[in-house]
Amino acid sequence: MTLFTIGIPHCLPLAKSTTSKSKAKLLWFSELSIMVRYTSLVQEVHTYRTINRSE
Repeated sequence: MTLFTIGIPHCLPLAKSTTSKSKAKLLWFSELSIMVRYTSLVQEVHTYRTINRSE
């Protein structure tokens, strides 16, 4: 969850600086999807390493 908390403050100033709210929302969602993908990737790697260690 640390990645998630780092990501939110990072895109808040960007959202405030954009004039249209829809653009800010779109930016936030794209940022969020990147975070989710990265987190799942890290979890996959961690699981893979754990499986290899147990064999």
